[in-house]
Amino acid sequence: MTLNISDYFADLQAHEYATTWLYCDRLGYVTIGIGCRVFNADAAAALPWATGKDDPRAAWLRVHNAFGPAKPSALYYQSFSDLRLTMDAVTAMVAQRLETEFMPCLYRLCPGFDGFPKPARRALVDMAWQYGDESSTRGLAGFPSMLAAFIDQLANVDGTNLEHKAEAAADAVKSMAAVDAQELTPTAATMLRVMRGEP
Repeated sequence: MTLNISDYFADLQAHEYATTWLYCDRLGYVTIGIGCRVFNADAAAALPWATGKDDPRAAWLRVHNAFGPAKPSALYYQSFSDLRLTMDAVTAMVAQRLETEFMPCLYRLCPGFDGFPKPARRALVDMAWQYGDESSTRGLAGFPSMLAAFIDQLANVDGTNLEHKAEAAADAVKSMAAVDAQELTPTAATMLRVMRGEP
């Protein structure tokens, strides 16, 4: 089944809270929308703000300086500025990143990506979004062995059980986005056992 950008956007929106205001993510990076990093005050000023009278550069600094050990949720930062994007602008921002960053990355790293079962494609997009693309030190490209094993298993499982196993594998891949790098190896091993139908 063919998937388009709107399908992947719907998945990302279901897994992450979409915000129309600036906030700090769990690493302290100023962010907006669905995990879209705003690198500096000038980048904040360039965003297509729909409402609000605050100076975007000052708002970026307030949010940036508010991050601390407590790592509050995005809702905490809602009152730091009256600047807001529209959800259409958030959608466009996410769609642009998918089209220009993440999908090209997945096509390079996962030969035959469009032929994977739908759950597997969705899981890989979700993982790429969580970890970052090839430009990130913790990006999807940083796990070549896991990707190779994943693709190999997709190519070799019994076709009659492919969709079921792909769904189980997709759940396992998604769980990897929530673990630290040192936990990746056992998580990847679990994913492969699930795909092989092992206990």
